[in-house]
Amino acid sequence: MKTSLQQLNERKTIALFVDGDNFSAELAQPMIEQLKTLGTVPIRRVFGDWAKPNNHLWVERQFEGNFQLVHQSRLTSQGKNSSDIALVVDACIEAFSGRYNAIAIAGQDTDYTPLLIRLGQLGFETILIGDQSNTPDVLIRSAKHYIPLEQPKTQFQPLVRVIDDIEKEQRKTLTSTYHEALSLQQKKKAGRSSTQCNFSIFCALIKRKGLFPQDFVANQSKWKPVLEQLFGNKVQFSENNQYFSLGGK
Repeated sequence: MKTSLQQLNERKTIALFVDGDNFSAELAQPMIEQLKTLGTVPIRRVFGDWAKPNNHLWVERQFEGNFQLVHQSRLTSQGKNSSDIALVVDACIEAFSGRYNAIAIAGQDTDYTPLLIRLGQLGFETILIGDQSNTPDVLIRSAKHYIPLEQPKTQFQPLVRVIDDIEKEQRKTLTSTYHEALSLQQKKKAGRSSTQCNFSIFCALIKRKGLFPQDFVANQSKWKPVLEQLFGNKVQFSENNQYFSLGGK
């Protein structure tokens, strides 16, 4: 049975490690407030690829919670596990520095399960912080203590955030992806003409590149206002919104 946080009989010195690619910055403040009730948190490191548009909120809020952002470039085309591995290595180094008696991990990735189990076996207080809506049970059971947090309910916030964050380079990237999708669909004979882009192929390429939050990419209806915002009257949609084209160069 998992130990209650109230059963910690002494204040802890906590080293906090956050998976910024998979843990929302919206939860940063409530996370710190919870940890401060247990002890001091001198280390607050957040690992992520800060070049990704959907990570920009961590960059904006780093000084609000005295977070140290640790940039992790994508090691592969998929960019998978770069932040995870760096976080695990750093957590192990700090755990055995002798300066901390509690290790806190914020994230939802089950890759952290062996780390939490082993540190617990070695006598550390292990604390997992996760989004209560999607943290796997196996990960929760691997830590001695679990702090569930709830995402704030803000309507349309992901869409507004994406639009605000896209700058000139993102517009260029979307244009490049549009032409890449045109080329791909012509090979697959999925397009109706050489200038009308199939939305499904376009979204698949965007998802593969990791340019936007996954829930945004999967919702095709959200793309129309974004493209209109970025390209104005240059963008044209088919009657059924299954295809679109970008005019001009």
